Amino acid sequence: MLLSVACLAVVALAFSGGQLPDLGGAELSWTPPPDQAPAVVDAAPPPAAGQRFAPGDTVLNVNPGPVNLRQSPGFQNKPASDVITAIPAGQAGVIAGGPVEADGLVWWQVRFGERTGWMAERSSSGVTLLDRTP
Repeated sequence: MLLSVACLAVVALAFSGGQLPDLGGAELSWTPPPDQAPAVVDAAPPPAAGQRFAPGDTVLNVNPGPVNLRQSPGFQNKPASDVITAIPAGQAGVIAGGPVEADGLVWWQVRFGERTGWMAERSSSGVTLLDRTP
């Protein structure tokens, strides 16, 4: 990176005829004009096209039984230690990330209380596991 900066300095000197402008000790700062200031966004962005959830959405385990919360997306060829815990039916959580496709399923990073892990949107047989809260 230092070499890149040095190359840029040499190019700047070459184009300026070997002279750098005298800034005269002026304090340099830049503030964007009010009409160009970035907007502050309070809410999470809406889901992208084709996605069911967005970060911050509250979801439920709508499966009639518990569903594994995993350390990483996917369920095939994983050690038992990949399962963080089993999330009971009806438990609410918050989408923290995703989606990620793994093992033919769509996975979402979900925070259930103090635990965060990955849960499939649907089971491998097509049963819905995660859905928005009513």
